[in-house]
Amino acid sequence: MKLCEFEAVGRTNIFTGEFRLYKNMSELNEYIKEVDVFTAEQMQEYAKECVREAVILNSGGAVSDDMIQRAIDSVFTEDAKND
Repeated sequence: MKLCEFEAVGRTNIFTGEFRLYKNMSELNEYIKEVDVFTAEQMQEYAKECVREAVILNSGGAVSDDMIQRAIDSVFTEDAKND
């Protein structure tokens, strides 16, 4: 699943330039970009798909679904010792 396949929950503006004194709003607007906003759950699902793809690519495709799931679980399961 690609990030573009997730439905954004909203949009927001981010500042992409350096902090300095701008002469006017049009100059400032050059450094403002509107971006999609996703939930933490959506981002985690996207990250899991990235891990899945990496495991498959690095194994040459010869890997079971169980092995992929164990790799995902090892990355995304919280360690109870760190609580």
